[in-house]
Amino acid sequence: SRMPRHQLDQTMLNIADPVDDRLAAAERAYRALRTQILSGAVLGGTRLSEAQVADSLGVSRTPVREALLRLQSEGLVWFERYRGARVASFTAEDLLEIYELRVLLEGMAAARAATRMTAKDMDALDANLVKTEQLLANWNDGSVEAFVDVNRVFHSIIVDAANSKRLKATIVPLIDMPTHGQPAQVREPSFIADALNHHRLVTEALRSKDPEWSRTQMQAHLAQARTRGAMPPRLVDKEAI
Repeated sequence: SRMPRHQLDQTMLNIADPVDDRLAAAERAYRALRTQILSGAVLGGTRLSEAQVADSLGVSRTPVREALLRLQSEGLVWFERYRGARVASFTAEDLLEIYELRVLLEGMAAARAATRMTAKDMDALDANLVKTEQLLANWNDGSVEAFVDVNRVFHSIIVDAANSKRLKATIVPLIDMPTHGQPAQVREPSFIADALNHHRLVTEALRSKDPEWSRTQMQAHLAQARTRGAMPPRLVDKEAI
């Protein structure tokens, strides 16, 4: 479905940061679109008009096209012949496959990270836990989007510590894919509380420098997220179910 002109303008303008004028136009367009997609502000299947996005961001169509191609390479945007770009949408089977891959690959990353985590890495995980605790203590309408970012950082710290370029290149797109368009369950503080408890267990396993314990805790965490319905229904192509 086409996004209403006024809605696109509003969401895009909200993300455009005048302080970042030093950024290249293509980078600005990429960041704006990517943030809107990953936060769920722009839903799967939404048409992305180059002209509308360019007008919203105050740039020409060329950098917007470059940003869309970059998003296509990340699997967040699809191009349809004669129709242009659309936000990627996924079937329930697609999302299940993504989580199964994450269980395997992030389990491997946690096992590798267990013997490679530095004191700085552990401090970063501990600080991330504190941020999540603060979100829960001060729950509001913006907490879900904030948790999406904090959660992504938690997993990214571990993937980075695994020190494998190939593993990181495979995992990072998978971490992003299921997060845009959070379901009702993820908007409940109880879901975030469960995720926090699992993050604590993963952190303690990594602190112990035990590869297999770290692998097990990460896999249990991702399995719990999957079974509690963390796969966003707003992304799902219902006709394919």
